Amino acid sequence: MKEKYSWSRGLLRLYTIKIGGTAAVGASFYYGFEYLTSLLFYYIVIKEIIKMTEHFDNYKAAGIFVLWQITPLFFSILLILGLEAGFLSSNAIFVLQFWSTTIYPWIALLKTGWGYYADAYYAVLCGPWLSFLLYLLLLKVRKIKIR
Repeated sequence: MKEKYSWSRGLLRLYTIKIGGTAAVGASFYYGFEYLTSLLFYYIVIKEIIKMTEHFDNYKAAGIFVLWQITPLFFSILLILGLEAGFLSSNAIFVLQFWSTTIYPWIALLKTGWGYYADAYYAVLCGPWLSFLLYLLLLKVRKIKIR
C-alpha cells in the first residue's frame, strides 16, 4: 500500500526534524560530535526534500519549504531592514540563533571579522537565505537526476 503524504505531513516532518536536529547538535557540543550531528541533520533534511519532490511537483515542494523557512526569513528581513516591531524586534536575533543551531559548528570556523558585528551575527542573518539556495540547488540536481 502506498504511503499517504500530504503537504501538512511534509511540513510537520520538517519541523520535527528541525527540533530534533537542534536538540542533537546542541547536546553534541558537550561531547565533541557537533560536526557529525550537523552533517547528519542536513543529510536527513536532504533525504526529506528528495522524498517531497517524489510526491509533489516542484512548486508545491518549494511552497512547503518556504512555509518551513518562513519564520527565519521573516526575522532575517526584520533585522536586515532595521524595522522596529516591538517584541518581535527584540527577540528576532534569538529566534534566528535558535533556528541556526544546526549550522553553529560551521559558523565557528569563520574567523574573518569583516564587519561591525561578530561573524556569527552575519552568518545567522544569511542562514535562512543560504538554506533556501541549497533547496533550489537540490531541486535542480534532482530534476537533472530524474531526466
